[in-house]
Amino acid sequence: MSKFLPISILTGLVITGLIFAGQGDVFAASFALTFSLGALATWAITKFLIARFRGRDLTGIDMNKFDKPKIPEMGGIGVMFGFVFAIMAALAAYRVFNFELNITAVLAAFATVIIVAVIGILDDLVG
Repeated sequence: MSKFLPISILTGLVITGLIFAGQGDVFAASFALTFSLGALATWAITKFLIARFRGRDLTGIDMNKFDKPKIPEMGGIGVMFGFVFAIMAALAAYRVFNFELNITAVLAAFATVIIVAVIGILDDLVG
């Protein structure tokens, strides 16, 4: 995969968000920008963590490949941080643009992701 593909996709989403913002659709613009920021954060953090996990030998054998390569485990941490970043961006957009947002549902999703991430980390480290 080209290293410019994620940047190209995210640029398109940001431009879409800005177009919606120009037409007065604040929710669609906020959604596009929040998604873009979360996806970019997930991609960047995951790329960073994969190198760190390989360096510290936090790897496992990929049983689904013929040659059984070693792959980094705990890649979900990058996804979790990207999700947290997207939630924070959504809450910031809510405060700035003052659109309808069910804060209780957002924080419940946030807490659920954190709990599942902690369970996954414990499973990778202990199990």
